[in-house]
Order: sequence, then structure tokens, then C-alpha cells
Amino acid sequence: MSAARPRDSHTGFGRWVAGACFGLALGAPMQAAERLPGPPPTLSERVAAAPDPEVGRSLMAALGCGACHRIPGVVGAHGRVGPSLAGLAGRPYIAGGLPNTADNLIRWLLNPPALAPATAMPDMGLRPEQARAIAHTLLDDND
Repeated sequence: MSAARPRDSHTGFGRWVAGACFGLALGAPMQAAERLPGPPPTLSERVAAAPDPEVGRSLMAALGCGACHRIPGVVGAHGRVGPSLAGLAGRPYIAGGLPNTADNLIRWLLNPPALAPATAMPDMGLRPEQARAIAHTLLDDND
């Protein structure tokens, strides 16, 4: 006759491992279902998932930024009213005197007249996540 096995700390660990494996097995079909192909994400969904430089380029195209600025990678962005945005990441200043940082560029994009009242650039009504996506693109592109 075999002796009863004493309870020790390993018994609880074994149950935990068995439970974890069972839980993973049940969760696998759920994760696979989440990866099923569906409609492509909307621009708003892509903005929320930025920083993909293409999101910023899509926003700049949709907002018509190219009517005033030359922006590499944005179709039809050949404007000459505002400065070219090519190579913006390498410039020491933006907006005529703000140090070129991501935070300053986002603040500028959110409300240019608040930072430079005499600017010709209008407040485009951007949401913060849109400004972040555009700033990321402009500071990431090395043109």
C-alpha cells in the first residue's frame, strides 16, 4: 500500500500551472478570432495608433496642408505660401523662433496664432492626437 502524499508548496504550484495552461488553451481561439481580416482601419483609427508616418501624411493631405506648404511624401503638396516642411527635423527653430522640439511642434500645430499672433497659418482645429501624428511625421521624415 502506498503512503498518502503529503501536501507541500509544489502541489499549489502544480495546480496553478495546470490552470494557466487550461486558460491559455481557452484563450487561443479568442486571440485568433481577433486577428481575422476585416475592413481596413479608418483614418481616425490609424491616428489613434500612430506613430506611423503614413498617418501624418494622410492627415496633411486630407487637411490641405499642401495648399500652403511643400511636404515631401504628400501628394500635391507643392504650396509656396508657407515654408517648405522638407527637412524640418534638422532645423533649430520652428514658427520663427520656437526651439524645434516635438512638444513645441505639437503646440504650434494645435493653435499657431496663440504662439505667433502675426502668423499667416490658421488654427486648423486639430485634435491633440492629430497634431501628434503630424508632428511625428514631420520630425521623422529625413527629406
